[in-house]
Amino acid sequence: MENGSLERNTHSLPHFRIYLCGVFRAERRVGERYEAIQTAEWGGSAYPRQLLKALLCCPGRQGRREALIELLWPEMDFEQAVRNFNTATTKLRAVLRPARGQDSLLVTEDDSTVYRVEGQPLLWVDADAGIALLKEAEQMGRMQREALPLLEEAAGYFNRGTLLEGEEGLWVTGRRATLERTRYRCRLWLSEAYEQQDRPGQAEMILSLLLEEDPTDEDAFRRLLALLHRQGMIHQALQIYEQFCQNLRREGLEPTEATKALIARFQEASYRTGPLPVDALSFHGITPFFKQVNPENTLLSPFTMALSQGIVLAVRALGASETQTPFVAHSYQPQQKAWGDILLYKRNLCLALHLHRTSTAQGLLQEVNADIQALEQLEHVARGRDLSCVKEVLIGNHLLAAKIVKDQQHYEHAYRYANNAVRVAKSLEDGDLIATTKYTRGCVRLEWAQFGTVTQDGMLQLNKERVHDAIRDFQDILDMVRRQRTPLHPQLYGFTHLQLGRAYSLLQSAWDASDETNPLTLVEQAESLVASNPIEDAYTRLLITGTLSGLHWGAYHLNKTELFLAMGMHNQALTELQCLRQLTERTYSQDEIRNVAWSNVVTAEVLMALGAYPEGTNALKSALLACRSINSLQNVVTIRNLHYRLTVSSYGTSADVQEIGSILKEWNAVI
Repeated sequence: MENGSLERNTHSLPHFRIYLCGVFRAERRVGERYEAIQTAEWGGSAYPRQLLKALLCCPGRQGRREALIELLWPEMDFEQAVRNFNTATTKLRAVLRPARGQDSLLVTEDDSTVYRVEGQPLLWVDADAGIALLKEAEQMGRMQREALPLLEEAAGYFNRGTLLEGEEGLWVTGRRATLERTRYRCRLWLSEAYEQQDRPGQAEMILSLLLEEDPTDEDAFRRLLALLHRQGMIHQALQIYEQFCQNLRREGLEPTEATKALIARFQEASYRTGPLPVDALSFHGITPFFKQVNPENTLLSPFTMALSQGIVLAVRALGASETQTPFVAHSYQPQQKAWGDILLYKRNLCLALHLHRTSTAQGLLQEVNADIQALEQLEHVARGRDLSCVKEVLIGNHLLAAKIVKDQQHYEHAYRYANNAVRVAKSLEDGDLIATTKYTRGCVRLEWAQFGTVTQDGMLQLNKERVHDAIRDFQDILDMVRRQRTPLHPQLYGFTHLQLGRAYSLLQSAWDASDETNPLTLVEQAESLVASNPIEDAYTRLLITGTLSGLHWGAYHLNKTELFLAMGMHNQALTELQCLRQLTERTYSQDEIRNVAWSNVVTAEVLMALGAYPEGTNALKSALLACRSINSLQNVVTIRNLHYRLTVSSYGTSADVQEIGSILKEWNAVI
């Protein structure tokens, strides 16, 4: 950083500069310039350098004497390791003395049991400087023009190389992994900032370099695809997709469903290459139906409009006549079901459902809201069976939107979407849809009750009033079935019993075996309904069961585990978890990241309750990394709560627990 931020104020230059990224380098300030510390100054020993590196990788740049000895020389005779440590401290203290007669920056505390290196103002470290720059850019708004130089400077530090290249000790692996994730995020932010400042070429270069480093990096690849798509470079996007698939096949891999869904979206929305003139459809004698419904105000979102135009042109290009094109109508003809736009809305919804099930559809929320508004307009002009179709798709969009915003902890917004779905279902007088929407609203209320209130000390506080609201929704479904003798899909019926049992388990501590509110009784009633009448189509499954996966055995055991946890029956919860882990089919697939993450959260809580802290910590870390990979915030409050319980346990000082804390802190800085 010869021309970096340090030189902005020559009156506050640190005494030392340490470069940990790439090849290790230590420099001492001499006047207003820096000179490398020569090998001879280290006393002809590698031990002082190792001690300095280890301290700079420790939280707070400090560590206890015994822990440092164990980290640096774990397999050496203890007495010899102590002699090595004493040599290292003596020589390092001399090296970190700014000038003769001045105090060393290696500080000893707590009766010589704790060793600490002074902070950034006195001893500057490139990795810490990069992290500070990222925080500064985030605080000012990383898309702002002023943040761009900060991101560039941070990237310059991180891009020197891997943290402490050549070091292989366990003491460096955790810090190295954390910094690699930070470096990765820095480059993604820089790419976004370049695009925001109308420099798409540099944004593309960064993403391309990420793919050069890891040709199977699907996160970077999807970002590159989206960037090219936004630039109208559809042909190039499809070309690099083919190349990417070849790279994966060479490694024996296939693209994830999220990547396939993204490229399918681009393909469907872009049957043509290059911009389409406004009057191009008229030029071809083709007018999409929505233009005839309301010439002054198109009823389709931009995404749906592009999709409609692409399909119409594709049909035309294939030689189909206008009368063969279902997306063409010259007047409103509901009896003839000339509603191609409804089919497109349904296709949009199916794509978004798939994305939310396998990763995240957060990026599509704006399109979902646009489709909701357009469908609400169509409600006013549609009649008969067409009106029923519009309302059905509208309900599906409300249910999906509720799931998306709930995943971001916006429970109040999720409730509004779910409540709107109930309202539309009631207007249809459709018992199945009323049950499905009430089930979704009940689930939102129940999770809002459990996870929506956090005390000042960071603990979760149950909102019993919302639990009772949820119970009313679930009970209404069961009462409707009994009162009207309405047949309900067995999976929704089973889910309702499971959620009702979970709600009651949160309110009571003792139950009468004959009481119909006994959670165990409700769970038993659900068991016979598991996997009944399975639904393969995701759209139908959402509208019939209110879920994206259905009631398979994996969902049953996971829900039952949660219930036992709430009831304090930890051994029984562990038994259910073991049943869940043994399933090889009829359970959550590995690409259902959100459900797999929650399964790990529940696993962590069960294991911690039984005192198995190392295993519980591993499960919690897996859950945290999975949630972060799809930016799912819903479970973060629970993960923080469990992490706090770990820190005050006998296992609280372990490196794994500290790493979870570091990841939570970093993610919190981002969100």
